[in-house]
Amino acid sequence: TITLDINAAGYGWQLDSTDQLTNRIDLLTVINHEMGHAIGLEDDYSDPDSDDIMNGWLSINTRRMPAAGDLDVIFGEDEDLKNLLAS
Repeated sequence: TITLDINAAGYGWQLDSTDQLTNRIDLLTVINHEMGHAIGLEDDYSDPDSDDIMNGWLSINTRRMPAAGDLDVIFGEDEDLKNLLAS
């Protein structure tokens, strides 16, 4: 279960990536990040400027999407996928 607050901790939700001047938190980025937690990924605090979807810091007006290779890293081994689906 992913639970989001109504107003992004007071910042407000940004829904459209074309409007970069809203000073809001990007909803799609947050949902993708939280889905990462749902499959067992941890926050990454190693680089605040990283575009990694699991970066623990999120700035306003920032959209992060999973990179093309992210799923390969997560599900690279068939055994990892089987374990995930079994849990």
